[in-house]
Amino acid sequence: MNIPADLKYLKTHEYLRLEGDIATIGITDFAQDQLGDVVFVELPAVGRVLKAGEGAAVVESVKTASDIYSPVAGEVIEVNSSLTDEPEKINAAPYGDGFLFKVRISSVSGELIDAAAYQAVAEAEKSRIQLISSAGLDERVLAYQSFDALTEISKGAANKVFLPSSAIETLGTLGAIAEVFKASKESK
Repeated sequence: MNIPADLKYLKTHEYLRLEGDIATIGITDFAQDQLGDVVFVELPAVGRVLKAGEGAAVVESVKTASDIYSPVAGEVIEVNSSLTDEPEKINAAPYGDGFLFKVRISSVSGELIDAAAYQAVAEAEKSRIQLISSAGLDERVLAYQSFDALTEISKGAANKVFLPSSAIETLGTLGAIAEVFKASKESK
């Protein structure tokens, strides 16, 4: 997994390269790997003013579509229009020719993290995906993006539908992890 130390990241798998007051934004190597082959990209219009955390683009792959959030507020000054005809550049070089757009920054999100913190986020996500997959669950379960949803599944939904016992055990474990995670968030 390639995570350049000179970039900033969002937990939602976008990266930000700062050059003065210009931010180059794209998706991480981990994100493109999880998406699979990228087949379509919807980019923001040049001149659009974005808020930090606002959905700015969409990347579609053979597996799914994913909203891309702007890590900064500001005006879109450039889009990578080559992605219209060659969206696979995102898979080949997410930090280079596969960047999505550039923004003239008016403010930066407080949610940016460094490479070490992003490495931890990506590793945790990878482990979660492996755990769910090893339990025999299909990718629809991966649509649950929050521990709260997994907690609800583990509390009752698992006994209302047929699931392998290993999946039910995994959901119970995820529910317990979710409770610890939720308690740690509430104590902060």
